[in-house]
Amino acid sequence: MTLRQPLFVKYAALIMALAGGGLLASGAIEIYFSHRLHRATLAEVQRDKAVAAASSVSRYVEDLAHQIGWATVPACAPSVAAWWPGTAASRSPAGQGGAVGPKRPGSAA
Repeated sequence: MTLRQPLFVKYAALIMALAGGGLLASGAIEIYFSHRLHRATLAEVQRDKAVAAASSVSRYVEDLAHQIGWATVPACAPSVAAWWPGTAASRSPAGQGGAVGPKRPGSAA
């Protein structure tokens, strides 16, 4: 004699298996798209931070170059060397007379 299961148990097990499978598939799809969205958002945040850091470094380098430019006198600028005190161009040649030091505007040398 074989034991027969009632029809209700068969259908209940089938419905539970289909519902469980659907929930598992839905969860897997949700995880997949959530992961893709998270990676895209993370990449965008990293890109924004990289742009901000590059801008900050660029401003720092430009400011540093500006400060160095003000602190140094270029050797190729004869007009600066002519009036800058202590340079060879600001001194009068030996034996020709004249004051040693910066030239004054309008003075005859």
